[in-house]
Amino acid sequence: MVQIIGVLSGLMRRESSGRDQSYPESWQTRKQAFTFSAMTLSKRMYRVLTLGLSMLLLLAFLEKCTVLDVTYPEMLRPSKLTNAPILKNASGTETFEIVWIDDPYLANVTYQPNGKFFIATGTKITKLDQTGRKVFSVEREGDYQIPPFSQYILTPNGVYDLSRENPFLEPIVQVVNSDKDRVLSQKSWEQIFGQAYADADVVLHANSTHDFIRQASFMRIDGEWVILHTAYENAKIATDWELGVTIEGFPEKHARTVLLKDPDTKQYAADSFRLRDEYSGLPEDAFQYPAKGKLKILGFDKQGIEPVVYTPIPAAFRGPAYYSLSIGQDTVLFREMAVHHNFGLGFASNLSWFTVPEPYVSDVNVSFLEFRPGNNIDTMGSDGLYVIRPR
Repeated sequence: MVQIIGVLSGLMRRESSGRDQSYPESWQTRKQAFTFSAMTLSKRMYRVLTLGLSMLLLLAFLEKCTVLDVTYPEMLRPSKLTNAPILKNASGTETFEIVWIDDPYLANVTYQPNGKFFIATGTKITKLDQTGRKVFSVEREGDYQIPPFSQYILTPNGVYDLSRENPFLEPIVQVVNSDKDRVLSQKSWEQIFGQAYADADVVLHANSTHDFIRQASFMRIDGEWVILHTAYENAKIATDWELGVTIEGFPEKHARTVLLKDPDTKQYAADSFRLRDEYSGLPEDAFQYPAKGKLKILGFDKQGIEPVVYTPIPAAFRGPAYYSLSIGQDTVLFREMAVHHNFGLGFASNLSWFTVPEPYVSDVNVSFLEFRPGNNIDTMGSDGLYVIRPR
């Protein structure tokens, strides 16, 4: 019995000793295998991440530094967008139409609430009724002018009153103090001018139909037009090319028109960068200008590069932009050239959508769209001013 117990004890000691010696070897092997697998996985992940990062950097380079479209390639663009007409050929929808009017460098568009009509000034001076239909138009000759915010076209030979249903050239019946050699004294001029001013129902101080020394004022007296020139000694005249001429003690007499404005860009429809971008203090500043609809850029084709000065780095890209113009439930698509500024600075389309201010929205259902390419934007041929009106 003692021998049997001794044999069993020896066998147990050898088995136990065998387990103690083999376990560390098995654990070490597993640890090494795990470490090898982890290293292999890490290398693969590193290669994948490196490849992915390289691809992102390449795509970013192609998008920001070349004319290749990565984010919105042409192959993914709907055919109705790719085939959209240029602005000048976009006729409109079943409910509204887009009609070209003129091609000014800067359009000037005002609204006359009294007669409910528009005046668009560019290479022509055009009157449109409250439905946006052309009523009258005349070429803007070198000595033709409309004093700011007025409804009258002044010429050396007569005046067009655009408030008339059918405007015509109303003649000048008398010119006072126009002789270059015999000029009224200041005292005599003040008496004559003061009496004429009191009798006139319309008084307009011209900006360009004078010799810059002796101001010409147009007055309507008993339905007839008279021009009165100032005396040489008069020093109470202030000429502002955008806001008009003022003569101390004799303000103009006429029904003021109202400038239209782009609710998005906050620019007035004025033929002056000063009034569009810088000036404040107009009566229109107190008005709210509601948007007529929505104008969106749906796509853009990069065709050219505007580099940063003295570098090959693109500051912007030139190319056609694809637009949707929506009024109510109706949308028209068109395309025209634009500039897409790099590094998140957005688009420069040079499209302005001018509307009337809130007090007159119920009177008219008309707005105006201007495409002005500027110095760094090419054109596809749609330059000019358009009226958007109901069919």
